[in-house]
Amino acid sequence: MAVYRAVLPLPPSVNHMYARQRRGVYLTPKARQWWSDALIVLRQAGFHPLPVGRYRVSLELHFYLAYRSDASNRIKFAEDAIAGSLGLNDRDVFDGRWHKTVTPRIKDRRLELSCTVVPVEAPRG
Repeated sequence: MAVYRAVLPLPPSVNHMYARQRRGVYLTPKARQWWSDALIVLRQAGFHPLPVGRYRVSLELHFYLAYRSDASNRIKFAEDAIAGSLGLNDRDVFDGRWHKTVTPRIKDRRLELSCTVVPVEAPRG
């Protein structure tokens, strides 16, 4: 079983992730920057395209002033970045967990993640 770990800055919230124009909805520059930075960090941490399998993803979000922060609206973007770095579809995540904590200093905000590749059993028959 392979386990990958990395620490990223917190992803932007949905409120800062998308913008609208006459031609539709698009990622904001802040969201595009987070995505490209996240992929660089994940690649440096050893995340690379893998064969299709089942995956367990654990996210620990460290917020400053957590009572004002909505963790769930940041999780999907992080899952998509992980899936993109591993070359898989996030539908292959069969066990996803997240935990929200409070950090006393604003500079300690972060997203700690681990991704475990679970071997797929051959179909019986």
